[in-house]
Amino acid sequence: MGGFFWLASYPKSGNTWVRAFLSNFIAGLQGRDISQGVDFNFVYSFTASEAHTRFHSNFHGKELTSGDDKMIAQYRRDVQEKIANSTDSLLFMKTHSYLGEAYGHPIFNEKYMRGALYIVRNPLDVALSWSHHLNVSIDKTIDIMNNPNAQTPTYEKLVFEKTTDWSNHVFSWTKQELPNFLMCMRYEDMLENPLKSFSSLVRFLQLKAPKKILRQAVDNVSFRKLQQKEQVQGFSERPEYVKNFFRKGIKGQWETELSKKQIDKIVEVHNVQMKRFGYLP
Repeated sequence: MGGFFWLASYPKSGNTWVRAFLSNFIAGLQGRDISQGVDFNFVYSFTASEAHTRFHSNFHGKELTSGDDKMIAQYRRDVQEKIANSTDSLLFMKTHSYLGEAYGHPIFNEKYMRGALYIVRNPLDVALSWSHHLNVSIDKTIDIMNNPNAQTPTYEKLVFEKTTDWSNHVFSWTKQELPNFLMCMRYEDMLENPLKSFSSLVRFLQLKAPKKILRQAVDNVSFRKLQQKEQVQGFSERPEYVKNFFRKGIKGQWETELSKKQIDKIVEVHNVQMKRFGYLP
């Protein structure tokens, strides 16, 4: 029986970076040549988004819109069961939903949860990256991050994901210590020492491979190489109005790009979880 290893995060926190690494690493384990890195099509297929409309539209037999959100929530666990039972393999599945309910229904089918990685990033930097991705003002983005009822819209590519506010999202996944089930990685640690961070993930997954494959996979997903690959191949998850999905990939942008009022607005709401992860200014 198959099941899911969830790659969970609040939007713009490093989820795609982890997906790119895992796709390269597993391809190397499978004996594929990864010297030039795997293309994005393999990343999409190997680490799909649970919210992709193809899963939900196929289940319901029709194209879905925001008017179908309650129905999507009601049958979301059934869709996950269908996906899980389609293979005997462990599936790496991306999600930006918090670990909770939407429209009175649990978002995740616990029967098929085999483990999870939660990626957390300083919300002060998230606000800048999320603002760019949404193509809205920083102030509007902060309002979204502070909204306990926030969710992304259902459209032609993705069904809605219940994000809630940043703190609730983080706490929902990380409130319990589950050493054999859940691992948490900070985006900032991934930036500082990607080899150490991704090596820890490989150990958590109990995967073994020659160091050459691990190092090659890490090298393949340097931000510079991902940017170059996007320029050549494009990236289907990039909104049409955004020039680059892989924009900067650095930390601490907030220090020069956020006003004191904006910083205070984030810290006031999220100081407890920010303190937990060392993000208080």
